[in-house]
Order: sequence, then C-alpha cells, then structure tokens
Amino acid sequence: MSYRLGLSGLALAAGLLIAGAAGAQEVLVYETAFFQAWRPVTALDMIARVPGFVLNEGDDDQRGLAAAGGNVLVNGARPTTKTDSLQDVLRRLRPANIVRIELIRGGAGGVEMQGHPVVANIVLQAQAQTDRVVEVGARAYGDGSVGGIAGLQWTRRLGLSETEVSAQAARETGRGAGEGERTIQPVGGALQAFAIDQTEKVTSGSLRAAVQRPTATGKYRVNALVSSERSQGATRTNPVSGGGSGQVTENDEDERSLELGGRLDRRLASGIDLALTGLQTLSKEEETEATRQGGDLETFGESSLAGESIVRAVGRLKRDAWTFEAGGEAAYNFLDSDTRYAENGVDIPLPSASVKVEEKRAEVFGTVTWQGRPGLSVDAGGRLEVSEISQSGDASTATSFFFAKPRVLVTWSPAEGRQWRVRLEREVGQLDFGDFVSSAQLDLGQINAGNPDLQPSRAWVLETVYERRFWTRGVFSVTALASRIDNVNDQLSVGGFNALGDIGVGDRQRLVAALSLPLDKFGLPGAR
Repeated sequence: MSYRLGLSGLALAAGLLIAGAAGAQEVLVYETAFFQAWRPVTALDMIARVPGFVLNEGDDDQRGLAAAGGNVLVNGARPTTKTDSLQDVLRRLRPANIVRIELIRGGAGGVEMQGHPVVANIVLQAQAQTDRVVEVGARAYGDGSVGGIAGLQWTRRLGLSETEVSAQAARETGRGAGEGERTIQPVGGALQAFAIDQTEKVTSGSLRAAVQRPTATGKYRVNALVSSERSQGATRTNPVSGGGSGQVTENDEDERSLELGGRLDRRLASGIDLALTGLQTLSKEEETEATRQGGDLETFGESSLAGESIVRAVGRLKRDAWTFEAGGEAAYNFLDSDTRYAENGVDIPLPSASVKVEEKRAEVFGTVTWQGRPGLSVDAGGRLEVSEISQSGDASTATSFFFAKPRVLVTWSPAEGRQWRVRLEREVGQLDFGDFVSSAQLDLGQINAGNPDLQPSRAWVLETVYERRFWTRGVFSVTALASRIDNVNDQLSVGGFNALGDIGVGDRQRLVAALSLPLDKFGLPGAR
C-alpha cells in the first residue's frame, strides 16, 4: 500500500468517526479488589494487569518535558523526574496504599494527558500510611560469579503530605552477556563468521529523597536523586569460517548524575488551576575502550559533561463541557565532550572530536477539550517552538529553528465497550547531542563521526485505533498508523566515517492487532 492510500483510508475512518456518538464511559475505574486474584506486590504489578493498557515510560525522541513523561499519573500528577524511571516510581508504591486505578481514554478535561491518548491514574489512600521496605536479591551465573541487589525505602503519607527516602546498590557480573555468533561481510570480500564471548561487570548505586506538602491553595513537591554507575567488560571474537582474525575489546565506563526537581500546584480561582514545574539534571561520564587484533591496538576515549534545565508553566480552566489549557516551557541543554582515537599509539583525527553543543528552546502551547456529547470528545491544540542549536570547538555552527506542532485527537464511543480514537499530529524529533560528537564501537570495528549539520526529523502522523472490550477483562484492539517523515535521520558518510544525518524523505505504515483474553470461561480462573 502506498503512503497516500494508507493516509486516505485513515482519513475516511476519521470522517466516519465524527458522524455520530452514543453514551459510553471515557474513564474506566478498577478498584483494588479487581487485582487481588494476582496478588500484586507493587503498583507496577497492578498496572501490568489493567486490561488493554500498555505502560509507556515516555518518549525521549520527542521534544519537550510533556513528551518525555510517561502515561501513568499518581493522584492526577506526573512525577517531577526524568532520571528516575517510571517503573522505579511504580515499584515504590504498595497496593495497600492504592484506592483505585482510573483508565482515562481519549481527551479528559482537567487531566494531564500530555499527548497520550490513554493514561492510567493511580489514586492513593488519604489516611496516614508508613512503609518500610528492605529489598535483597542475588543472582548466580553459569561461570560461578554472583551478582546482587540491596535496597532500603522509607515512605510516610498523610493526605497530601508525603516524605520518601530510598537507597539502592547493585552489582551484576558474569559471562554470556552477548554470547553467540556474528557474521560480517567486508567490502568486496567474502562472508566471515565469528564466535562471541562477552563478560561484563556493572556496579551501581543511588540515593533518592522527595518531600510533598499541602499549601492553602494547593501543594508543592521537591525531589532529588544522586546516582553512580560503573561498567567494565570484555568482548572476545574468534573466527569460525571465512577467514579473518580474532580480537579482544575491553571497555570501562563510569557515569555520575544528579537531578533536582520541583512542582507547585495552585488553585487560582474556581475552576482555574496553575502548575509550575522545574527540573535540573547534570551528568559526567568517562569512557575508555581498547581493541587488540593480532599485533595491532586501537584505543578510544571520551570525557563528557551534560546538563538540562527546564521550567514549565501550565494553566487550566474548566467550564461545563469545555476545558482550556495554555502555558509555556523554556529549556537549556548542553553537552561538552572530548574524544580521542589512536591506532598503535598514533593519534587519528576525527571530525567533531572535541565540541560543546548547546540548545536554547522556548515554546508556547494551548489545548481545547470539548466533551459536549455523550461518548464524543475532541482534543485540539498546538505548540509553537523557537530554538537555537550551536556548536563550538572543532566545529563552529549555529542554527535556528521554528516549529509549529498542531494536534487533534477525536474519541468516539458508539456503545458500551467500544471506542474509536483518531489522532492527527505534527511531530518533531529530539536530537541526541551524542550524535554531534565522534564515538566508537571498536568491537564492531566501527568509528562514528560527529555531524555538526544534524537537524531534528519532522513527521505528520495519522493514527486510528479501534478498541473492543468484553467479559470485563477482555480487550481486542486494532491500530493503524501512517506517517510522512520530512527528513529521515539515518547513517551516512562524513569525512570517510559513519555518521547520523538527513538521508531524505520517507514514510511509514504500521498495522497492529492486540488481544487480551481472560481464560476464566475456559476453566482457568485468573489466567489471561
């Protein structure tokens, strides 16, 4: 199917969708009793059992703090963190502290959907709760080595007041992290097969604290996270067929990071809410890699310092069937990196080996949600972004961008248990600053150059979802997606080395069918 035919078919579905509507719930509620048959230990276990819901931890490929947030809320708000994964946040919540989980499908006035057509909201108990959790685990590997994890968590909740402290240390070690066989074909040569034997040791630790308190007109929350991770490994390749010679690659990577976040929620007047969010992250990384093949030695090293600063303000007004949301976001990102590459002790110059990349970005946004008819809602809005990406060092450039990112989501529930969702959106990809700087994968024999001319990809995306719910816990869905990508980022050559860059226009279609079938009626209670 061509791109145009795929897009036309989805557009026809969108037209049929708006033709009518009948009453049906937009929010499905699952009380804690619903999950008891599975004996969940954490909120993550409960989220995994919500019918038809797939956890999304956020999309780092999309620009802005909203896109980086996942599709799970806690008491109607998103965690003010990017370093701390959403899965880790959910693992710290115990089922005994949860009242219910709300599945919000389509536009919902006053809810922080932030680009997700479906979100889950975890509602916590209001009465005083104190949790003390000690976690200890061990893992034995085939080579006789042992890895382990140890953690301690203390949490106190009373209404809107929360205090959390947690610490964790882990060590993973063993062989077989990448055992198998690798086949390559040199330019103009025959296929060569190599057996792979990989060992790895990872040591990590983290300390986290968060405090939330109510105010006269809302609440505030602050959080901090300090983490460290060191990874050491070796990859050995031995020829099996087709010639070639064996090699040994050793790598050592050390990373330390800090994150500070805060959020203030305030009720300004009846039906008007304001949310202010701030986030600061810093990370420092040191990496060395060396490959020995015969009598030859290749070495690569990188030192980098990266950071991100974000402030965001969102105001919401709800009036009957209408909800209005408007706000702005400003961000500053940077990466200061220095890379080194040598062959047999002789330094080899790389393009963009030592550079500092900076991005200044500001955007304003607005969204209108209408729920004027039973079973029908329309969520329409857009974002306007201005940004500048500059480089200094080996490459000196500065590029300014302006992006308009409109979005429309229509949700129609023609009958109980049936729902259609159609989304049309202009997406702009997020750049990985590491692609501006040279890097290496010596075990693959690959040297990557930095590309100072890299630009974010842009795409028009049209998505249609049909969802059918049955037997309380059964869900069948079909998702059709068509996208037109203005500039596809993929591998190309820069100065004789591989690099990421714009290779032209592309399109993508995707059709996904999913079935979640409860087996109670087949004699297997609780199975799915």
